[in-house]
Amino acid sequence: MSARVSLGDPLPDFVLPDLEGRTWTRADLLGSPSVVFCFATW
Repeated sequence: MSARVSLGDPLPDFVLPDLEGRTWTRADLLGSPSVVFCFATW
């Protein structure tokens, strides 16, 4: 499933782990400008 968003759209809900094992959610970033960069190698 893919979510398409445009600049200025609200960030959709998500749960992502970082490299240190912490889990990040949309609520953790609420109120601050955010850039979420995701990539995959196939």
